[in-house]
Amino acid sequence: MRSTFTALIFIITLGITVRSHAQLLVPLKPRQYAFTYTNGFYGNVPVFSVSVARTFHIHIGKLINEHATLFLDFADRTNFHDNTFQFIYGGQGYLFRVHSFKFMFRKTFTLNRYVSDEFKGTFLGGELDLCPGFYKKKYFVAADLYFGDSFTGHVVADPNVQHVLKDVESGWITPHFATLKTGINLGYYIKEKFLIQGHVDYTVLKPEKLVYTPSVYWTIGFTYIINRKNAVEKAKTPAVFEDVD
Repeated sequence: MRSTFTALIFIITLGITVRSHAQLLVPLKPRQYAFTYTNGFYGNVPVFSVSVARTFHIHIGKLINEHATLFLDFADRTNFHDNTFQFIYGGQGYLFRVHSFKFMFRKTFTLNRYVSDEFKGTFLGGELDLCPGFYKKKYFVAADLYFGDSFTGHVVADPNVQHVLKDVESGWITPHFATLKTGINLGYYIKEKFLIQGHVDYTVLKPEKLVYTPSVYWTIGFTYIINRKNAVEKAKTPAVFEDVD
């Protein structure tokens, strides 16, 4: 009985710790939009995701004077038997910059939906990403330091396996499945509108009551960037790509 319960919790853990990297890996310039499509693998399971992003300039006195990129992301991870859908909403920007060395951070909120023959689960959580590195006009190379967790969740089990969830009142659980990852982000710009980006993460899952579980997660993505200018700007200035600074 105990081993069955542990196995089920382990499956839930893998389901809620899918991490999407479709969102842009560098902040955009103000009034820019970006659309991204990403493919990759979480362990040996395929992952795809799509996202849309837009950047605003935030100026609040002497406290804040910086660009912030907001994004909405959808990801799906499946082994063609169990399926996990993830919706992500968040923002990113630079904590500080010294020439081409920039310290980017990302904060997101997530909704994860896990579907299998045994049970269905919905989980709410959040993520924090720190990405210090070198961001140039034509490319970027940055470290990837990630932490994520799920705050709460609801599980509906098939009656045949309901007995393993007898300690879960009304199906509500507090997972606290902390996820730690470290890796590298890479990107290369093709002209001013196209970006090829990718990342490799070494994943360490440290949820409660479970053993150390390493995994490798990698993706490659393609981003299309749109510069939105008014008619006067378009007439006076040709479209020229500039570094984010």
